[in-house]
Amino acid sequence: MLWLVGLASASPQGQDIQAGGHAAANARLSLGCDLGAAFGDCAWLDFHDAAVLGGWAEARFGDAGEARLALDFRAHGPHAADLLEQTGTVTVVQNTSLKLKDAYVSMRGLGPDWFDLSLGAQRLKWGSADGFNPTNVVNAYDLENPSRFDARLATPMIRGLGHWGQASLEVVAVPWFQPALLPTDVVDVLGDSEARLDDIDAGDTEITDVESRVEMPQDRIADIAVGGRFFWATRAGDWALSGYHGRDSLPQVGGETRITGFGTDNSRVEMGIPIQYPRVDQLGLEWRRDIAWDVVGWAEVAVVKPERIEARFSQSQLQALERLGTIDEVPDPVPVEVTQDGLVYARWVVGVDRVFGQVYLNLQWLHGFPTERKRGELGDYGLVVMRWSVTPTVALDARVLSDGRSYLAGGDLTVLHGDALEWRLGGTWIGGPDGTPLTAFRDVSHIGTGAKVTF
Repeated sequence: MLWLVGLASASPQGQDIQAGGHAAANARLSLGCDLGAAFGDCAWLDFHDAAVLGGWAEARFGDAGEARLALDFRAHGPHAADLLEQTGTVTVVQNTSLKLKDAYVSMRGLGPDWFDLSLGAQRLKWGSADGFNPTNVVNAYDLENPSRFDARLATPMIRGLGHWGQASLEVVAVPWFQPALLPTDVVDVLGDSEARLDDIDAGDTEITDVESRVEMPQDRIADIAVGGRFFWATRAGDWALSGYHGRDSLPQVGGETRITGFGTDNSRVEMGIPIQYPRVDQLGLEWRRDIAWDVVGWAEVAVVKPERIEARFSQSQLQALERLGTIDEVPDPVPVEVTQDGLVYARWVVGVDRVFGQVYLNLQWLHGFPTERKRGELGDYGLVVMRWSVTPTVALDARVLSDGRSYLAGGDLTVLHGDALEWRLGGTWIGGPDGTPLTAFRDVSHIGTGAKVTF
């Protein structure tokens, strides 16, 4: 990006400005199809990274602070044309987007020497575990690649940090709610919406279409999300205690289900399922340290108190259906489906890792997948991550996540070419019986290749 080069070369005296970037290209072929006679019907998956040009710039002002900007320019598909005349618009035919990764200003020693203040879009480093961090609910999930629950979005916030020797206290305030970035296709994180609607169905009414209707939180002072984290490094390990009051970035079914349209007769209707982002209160505890024999261990637990939410039919619309003769009478009481019972639950991660020569091994036990948000839904999962540096220029990566019934497995072969270019070949495979959290992502199974250069 030329503007980054110009920014670095125009560094005023007394400032240290650095910049860099990367270019990447990826292609993924879905395995959620019949690989035999119907192989030609297999689809290409779009994670919005078919072609990426990214850059970053960072200005450091001595001990006073720093400013950082990082973003990606992406070209992706498929095209968004619905009408012929739209194919004459380049932004429709050539889908592009900008993705902000960092944009903040940080001031150190503002007032007392021990106090730092940062404002802007940032990604917090909360959590002691590698990958899954249940204590970090300030940054929304980034699920453009639905198999990567360790990716987070940069969130606009005000962040204050006080530090004293081996201890620090971090306090954040998030003025605007930011929902999770969800997959654009192949995966429905609310795959049970129609099933929940069937549970509260009224009479013999046939539902011809279901539409998820989002109820976004209002950006009011009363809805500001706040959080804090106290960190303390001791001989017994690095400890952290955190708290959060705000909203869940992943949506849930909740609110008043309403009729959005009628079919050819009054007994066939289209329904709108309300989607909410419930409030949550959370306490987190983290620990990490070198155990023995070069083994590093960690534990991270989050205790969550979710808001109770439920889905119900609109009583006024049920009364209208009764007058039209679509249903015999309004159910009494009006059918209700509890989608979040509001009971306190806990998620945790325990893990260890170690390097054996050219092989890195990481073992983790997870209690509670991110999409499991009720006490009765929480499951246990084993996660194994391995990286083998075969040669200085060739590496093999493998990972398996499983609850004993379903699994998410993946692997990559990465080749370094010319000390700068990386070529990757790999894939992801998801399988198991229906009804398990991992098989909801079954259509993400794919094989793919990619290339990347960093400069």
